[in-house]
Amino acid sequence: MLKIGENIKFLRERENWYQRELADRLNISRSTLAKYETGERVPDLHTLIKMADIFDISLDNLVGRPYQMENILREVQKLYQSEEEVDQEMMEMIAWIQRNRKLKDVLKELSRKPRDEQNRLISALEVLLK
Repeated sequence: MLKIGENIKFLRERENWYQRELADRLNISRSTLAKYETGERVPDLHTLIKMADIFDISLDNLVGRPYQMENILREVQKLYQSEEEVDQEMMEMIAWIQRNRKLKDVLKELSRKPRDEQNRLISALEVLLK
């Protein structure tokens, strides 16, 4: 089963956009976007293509179509702009962070800190985990 609405909402929230902001980018009403997100309506192909372009992901990913792991890993690598190899362990960690909203929010806040402050906080966390 395709999860288009859930994916649209996830991607919008990942960008920290309100429904109005994404709706304006798509030249649609906020209520239409809300119906997409709840599954009450399905976007037409033109709108799906615009969304995929806005979020810089494939249509397959946007509509929740299952496909080969190597494609997923390649998209995650691109999404997180990493030159490091993205493996199954990394995918599991990303999934775990997505399921843990509070941790996701904390990590998002950490990512906005200056590099030296990030390093201090990471060092403190390492000490706590020992």
